[in-house]
Amino acid sequence: NCNYGDYSEAQYQGHSLSTKFEQYSASQHKYYSYCSECDSMVGNTNTEAHSFTSTESNGNIIYTCSECGYSYSVKKTYSVTFNANGGTAVEKQEVEEDDLATEPETTRAGYTFTGWDYDFATPITKKTKITASWSANKDTKYTVNYYLQNLDDSNYTLHETVELTGETDTTATAEIKEYTHFTFNQGYYYNKLS
Repeated sequence: NCNYGDYSEAQYQGHSLSTKFEQYSASQHKYYSYCSECDSMVGNTNTEAHSFTSTESNGNIIYTCSECGYSYSVKKTYSVTFNANGGTAVEKQEVEEDDLATEPETTRAGYTFTGWDYDFATPITKKTKITASWSANKDTKYTVNYYLQNLDDSNYTLHETVELTGETDTTATAEIKEYTHFTFNQGYYYNKLS
């Protein structure tokens, strides 16, 4: 054996060698050949990334290096996604277990926001999807344009404009007006309010 002394590289075979691992940083550990007989490091020290495994305990995820034993824990997190239901897009949130999601804002033309289907005072304990609700505005503005066909060609010229209001995404109403020497052309009548 090594006789509990320090030997040259040519005499390493006399040591009782094993690989020893020690924490080097949060991302790496160091490893080297170690003789248990003479309690010494033999050769050079190298570093490599930790080899983490994970377990869960009391709402935490514990990461432990299987080589050097270094460990750290983080609170478990869940994805909270939002269905704006026609409104402007909302970014998802990563929320730690038992913490609160942040209520986001969203808008939708022609509609009034009436709320989310979730109580934001309730802690997040699982992956969650939250949906927005809307009510159609009753006073959405729309324009009715009246065109008259040109006398000297088949084109049309804007003759009159009327500003009205109505409920979003319903059939718009407009007066069918009469103009001397003209008849109403149904093919040019559009009545969807949006």
